[in-house]
Amino acid sequence: MPRTTIQNVILFLAQADRIRRKRVLGGLINLQRQSRPSYSGAKMDHGYVTSGAGWFTLSLVNAGLAQGKNRSGWNWFLVSLLLGPVATFFIVSWSPLERSDR
Repeated sequence: MPRTTIQNVILFLAQADRIRRKRVLGGLINLQRQSRPSYSGAKMDHGYVTSGAGWFTLSLVNAGLAQGKNRSGWNWFLVSLLLGPVATFFIVSWSPLERSDR
């Protein structure tokens, strides 16, 4: 007796499910066999996290430089988040503002 289309689809899905389960189970077994990585002396490349931390630190340094030149530290912190090293160049190259005694 020939199989119907619905029976073919059900058999296909059952085979696909068996294959998927083998892959998942095989992957779990392979994960258990792998040894734990050693972080001592290994190259750690975190990409965006490291870049973001460096950019944030530069912004803090720029805020301190700006305050030392009588400029708004908070404003230069925000500008530095956007411009980074370009903001550092502007802060260092511009002369300090004169203090107004009011």
